[in-house]
Amino acid sequence: NLKNIILQVSSKNIINDIFDNISIYDDLQSSDPGFLTNYEIAKSLKKNNTKVVLVGDGSDEVLGGYSWFGLSKLPFNILPEAIKNLFYIYSTSRIFSKKNSFKVYQKYLAEMKKFKNKDYFDNICQNEICNQLPNNYLMKVDKPFMRCGIEARVPFLDNNFIEYAVSIKSEYKLKGMFYWL
Repeated sequence: NLKNIILQVSSKNIINDIFDNISIYDDLQSSDPGFLTNYEIAKSLKKNNTKVVLVGDGSDEVLGGYSWFGLSKLPFNILPEAIKNLFYIYSTSRIFSKKNSFKVYQKYLAEMKKFKNKDYFDNICQNEICNQLPNNYLMKVDKPFMRCGIEARVPFLDNNFIEYAVSIKSEYKLKGMFYWL
């Protein structure tokens, strides 16, 4: 039995819950503002006695749904890997400043060097799955839902699905033009 719930999240709700969000995300490192709305969604579902939800997290990381996967296509694929890494780091972190840009670049570069695929798409995919998902995006979902006693399941992160998805050539995942960062 499927029940649709319409939720309108307002800035007033987010402001009222800011201290709850701070306590929930005490160690969140993501620059993704979606964490602000996830708690509102979880609270609404709790009021409706929801116990389990399916979420789409992991699909973009596994299937190349973000714009930065386009760095593996023309014209970017002809650039040196160091330049592509710089574009990738900027597009995923957006926290460059004179003060911290070199440290951020070194950290990402060390992570990207772990992945030695010929296809830059596969390197991005591996970094997203191994680093971004567990350290940022999954916490953004798990923490507020668990606070409300709701289990958020991630079907796109099923081992069999991931194994199948990474076996598909990137040329079949990136079709047409991509939007830029």
